Amino acid sequence: MAPGKTPKTVRRPLLPFLLLGVMIGFLGYWLTTLKIGHYFDIAGIYDHYERQLLYNRFEWRAENKNYPLPLDDRIAIIAIDDRSLDNDRLPLIYWNKYYVPVFSMLLEGGARVIGFDVYQGLSIEESLQQILDEKAFDAAKEYLKKGFTFDEWRDDLLPELPISKKDNELAMLLMEKKKIILPCQVLSGKEIVRPIDLIALASGRETWGVVTLPTFPDGVVIFNQFSFLWKPHANEERTEGNKSSSADVSEENSETLYSFAVRILEKFSGSSLEMKSDGASIGKLGLPLDSGQRLWINYRRPVDYQNDKTIAYSFIDVLKKASNNDAEFFKENFEGRIVLIGCTSLAMGDMHKSPYIDASGDLLKLPGIEIHGHTLSTILQQDFLTLTPPAYRCLIFVFLCLLSSLMAARTRPLVAVILNGLLMVTYIAITFGLFFFRSIWVDTLAAFIIIPNFAALSLYRYYTEEREREKLRKIFGRYVSKNVMEAITGNPKLLALGGSRRKVTILFSDINNFTPTSEGLTPEELIGCLNSYFKEMNAIIMKYNGTIKQFVGDEIMVIYGAPVDQDDQAVRAVNTALEMVDRLNEMKAAAPTGKAGFYEVKIGIHTGEVVAGNVGSEDRTEYAAVGDNVNLTSRIEGLNKKLGTFILISEETYSEVNGKVENVAYVPFPPQEVKGKKKLLTVFEVKRPVIGGKNEENQP
Repeated sequence: MAPGKTPKTVRRPLLPFLLLGVMIGFLGYWLTTLKIGHYFDIAGIYDHYERQLLYNRFEWRAENKNYPLPLDDRIAIIAIDDRSLDNDRLPLIYWNKYYVPVFSMLLEGGARVIGFDVYQGLSIEESLQQILDEKAFDAAKEYLKKGFTFDEWRDDLLPELPISKKDNELAMLLMEKKKIILPCQVLSGKEIVRPIDLIALASGRETWGVVTLPTFPDGVVIFNQFSFLWKPHANEERTEGNKSSSADVSEENSETLYSFAVRILEKFSGSSLEMKSDGASIGKLGLPLDSGQRLWINYRRPVDYQNDKTIAYSFIDVLKKASNNDAEFFKENFEGRIVLIGCTSLAMGDMHKSPYIDASGDLLKLPGIEIHGHTLSTILQQDFLTLTPPAYRCLIFVFLCLLSSLMAARTRPLVAVILNGLLMVTYIAITFGLFFFRSIWVDTLAAFIIIPNFAALSLYRYYTEEREREKLRKIFGRYVSKNVMEAITGNPKLLALGGSRRKVTILFSDINNFTPTSEGLTPEELIGCLNSYFKEMNAIIMKYNGTIKQFVGDEIMVIYGAPVDQDDQAVRAVNTALEMVDRLNEMKAAAPTGKAGFYEVKIGIHTGEVVAGNVGSEDRTEYAAVGDNVNLTSRIEGLNKKLGTFILISEETYSEVNGKVENVAYVPFPPQEVKGKKKLLTVFEVKRPVIGGKNEENQP
């Protein structure tokens, strides 16, 4: 293994990090669905900001995808715009005379179906009052009081009423063609639908389409509900006109009314809506519905009523063409198409928030008829807005936390921060990319689960590593000084297997007369004396930041300058030796007379180059200094017996410490022969100056 490479034994355990990531992932998902009262609605806050990001995606896609048309080209919108309203100042209730020629020419020109979304907001009585004279209106009220069905009204009452010619023509046209879908409105909060006016009654229920547009809590229309319950024969409806009670609306006594888009597509395709386990279909058109029977609208871009000439037409322009019987215009522009007629003027109030942003930064409001157009376009194009199911959302939270945990467990803190940041950015980019290219709405805010996950993992990592450091400190504290220990725990690379050549100073010490002294001691006394001796020597070695390589019997090997560099390594070694001798003299003087102990040592010190580093295997390592200079130090220590000294240093060490150690004397010896060396070795004795003082008894 190369020097500096971290061994597997110091890697953090992966399983606790992954388990913690899974827990935080599930917790994050759960919190995003949590709602406790009004003041602890985490789910509401999360959904609010997620919706804002969805709207930004719609705006961003519309600006960058450059859709040539906002709707499928099989759809045309005839807009009752400001120009149309200004042309005739009459209320829309009197516009039936305009609808008849337009409807007639559209159908003659080949329009497949007409969606007529003009909601006048009048009750049956109010509608009748607008178009009937007083006598006829009184007669109609009697019918209302007696009760009737809409089919009876169409077949019995309508032909006898003295209604205007144009109203009668329109009513008959609706009954005959059955290609004109009329709007119904659902009362807010009640599953009851009301017809609009006499024309709706004349057409029959099969041509009613519910134009109610459900919204997000912020009022944005993003989905279309396909079915509604309706109680057609409630007494309240007959007596109150357009208002009905919801007191007894249940599946047993109610009918289902379908949305405006469904009715139009049924006429367009010639097929009926068929409900399936995974949604619905109309002919070959699939409709993926959510659990609430809603289809999510995949808007392209807003309609430009000035420039989208093949999609949007002004009603007044179409009316003029109809009045002139311009059959070629209608055939060329509307043959085979779905034609939607509705109000686009702000004055009419049929405006709804969309997921687009206007120039002022607010949500852009679109006409209701245009939103129906976007719904139909989504279905015709089979290009749906796809939501992430709750189970997938949960998996996303967990998956992000697992990746974050893996990075935190296997990389250094700074690298982990960078990688987690890149993970967040990458995930957000993926969510925007999925929406841009595949119309898939994936939670973007899920990316931010990485932040608390990484914070929790960092705390866990800090706690576990600090615990390991403390354990390491206790172990290392027995062998190295505090400074060396801090250096090693702060830089674990120092523990990596491998070595390097470096200059060190080595100290060997050996108890003088160990064998004769130990023979006079019991095993318990021997261990006690050794422990006392090593305790005192160890304290001095730690004081000078030496690294204890090993205790072998009564021998101590200490390294200075490794594993941490020390510029004054030789000085530290000599001071250590001097204090060791001084401390043993003090212990001997303080010991009771005749008490056995170890009070004399022989010390050898040498400075030179060795290969120092961790050796062994990944299961067991040991710090070692290897080389000829290690053996040479041992030989120098052995010369003490021959020369009758306590501390000997080599010429190399002498050159490092001369003049740098206080209160010391150096005594040179003639060159000495040492085992294994052809070259004679110059050594120096190191001792305290004799001033009639404390070192006399240690002098040879």
